[in-house]
Formats: sequence, C-alpha cells, structure tokens
Amino acid sequence: MFLTIEDETGAINLVIFPDLYAANRRTVLTGRALLVEGQLEKAGKPGGEVIHVICRSMTDITDQLSVLTDSLDLSLKVKNASETGSVRGIPMPRSFH
Repeated sequence: MFLTIEDETGAINLVIFPDLYAANRRTVLTGRALLVEGQLEKAGKPGGEVIHVICRSMTDITDQLSVLTDSLDLSLKVKNASETGSVRGIPMPRSFH
C-alpha cells in the first residue's frame, strides 16, 4: 500500500508492505495522527527529489493531538543526511475531501 503525506514543505510517500498494513489496518484507516518509523529513500535531483519512507512500524498518536503546541516539533527527523537514512516522527493528518 502507498500513502502520501504532505505539509507546507512538500510530500512524502509511505510504502506499507501487506504484513504491516494487516497488523495496523485500523490505525491506517482511522488514525488522525500516526507516528511512522522506517527507512528513508530519496530519488531524483536536489530540488526535485521524490522522498519515500519504507515503513517498519506505525503507532496511532491521535490521543496526543490535544497536547500539541506550536513549540512541539513533529517535523521529519533524519538521522543520516546521506541519500538514505532512518526517519522517525512523521505526523499524518487525515483529510477526506
């Protein structure tokens, strides 16, 4: 399964393999905010890169939305600045319009 998440800085494609999706189906379908951990992959030239995250785990953090503040940083965290790296902390808004 593929999901695209997006904010004012751009879009990221989440790649969710069938076994992970089956284990987290309810979370994917009903979660308003998801914490995703996985492998970051970039393709393309700088400025026109396509970013993919190969998901390893997913956690529903919807219950924490009420404690979010402007000072809380849920932006993309890249541990390795090379073309591939580990990523943790991607919020996933749910919008169906």
